[in-house]
Amino acid sequence: MVIKKRWIVLLMIFLVTPLLMLGSTNTVRADDTATGAQFYLAPVYPANQTDKTLGYFVLKVTPGQKGSVSVQVQNTSKTNTRKIQLTPTAATTSDAGQINYSPSPKKADPTLAHPLNRLFSKPVTITIPPDESKVATFEYIIPEAGFKGQILGSIHALDVTEEKSTTGQFGLHNKFAMAVGIILSQNPTQTLAPDLKLQQVRPGVSNKHPAILARIQNRAPQLFRGMTINAKITKQGETKTIYQYKLKDGSMAPNSNFDAPILGDEKGIPAGDYTLTMTVQAEGKTWRFKRNFTVTDKEAAKLAGANNAGNQQPPWQKWLIWAAIALAVLIAGYGLYLLGVRRGHKNDTADAHHS
Repeated sequence: MVIKKRWIVLLMIFLVTPLLMLGSTNTVRADDTATGAQFYLAPVYPANQTDKTLGYFVLKVTPGQKGSVSVQVQNTSKTNTRKIQLTPTAATTSDAGQINYSPSPKKADPTLAHPLNRLFSKPVTITIPPDESKVATFEYIIPEAGFKGQILGSIHALDVTEEKSTTGQFGLHNKFAMAVGIILSQNPTQTLAPDLKLQQVRPGVSNKHPAILARIQNRAPQLFRGMTINAKITKQGETKTIYQYKLKDGSMAPNSNFDAPILGDEKGIPAGDYTLTMTVQAEGKTWRFKRNFTVTDKEAAKLAGANNAGNQQPPWQKWLIWAAIALAVLIAGYGLYLLGVRRGHKNDTADAHHS
């Protein structure tokens, strides 16, 4: 009896230990989540700032001008030194249809003549002692020929402090970031109208989901907000809507583009000929686009494969599920075994009393 119990206990330990190890590989420390960002970023306004109550930079500049932009970084931690990476960044438009002030891997729009980061000095990383602040300054040079409209971007701050867990080992930690926006303009009071184009329509993948990607381009050197989009896809020559997309309160950076994702079925998008009909409204203007496109057999198969790959579970997750099932069965079986032993013991005791 003792041998059987020891064997069961050892087997349970064997199953539980890997589960605990797997469960701890991708955790984030609770104190990191509770603490939040341990630094603060604020603009230091130069003389050519148009409004010192905004909380971001709007600078009036002239052709060939050399100037500087400074930000103050405050370490709000009382005990830890922070290392903050500061990067001048050109603004883009995310595929969610919103202005993005963070560094982006996407290729710059071909109409963007002067990305903000190319006008500014290089990124810097500063080290700030606990409860102290430092000022970082970036130099910029405006092109001799000047420019029309706006140049938009930010000073992006990322906490790159290396931290150890309570056990002394390096682990996964939240990466906190923030940004201070920058608008450069030769005439800050001037507002240019958006100039929107439908660049391309193609099948693709959005967040591991088959989609038709409609690339919308803002060719104007002017940011704008309050954009609404209504789009539908039909089979060519038909009127029934099979896929649709809606966006409210979108925004776009100057001289940027984004791929509006019109999601298809989970199983994919069948090969065939389709028509995209799209209406975009912003700044009191309306754009209507209509484009025929084709999804080839090869593209349809690729979309279906991408969706299946996205839905597949990693091998370790399958192992984890089977191990959990085995553990549950083992615990249930062990419980029934103990119940049977106790009942047998009671019966033996009753028989002994009767005898």
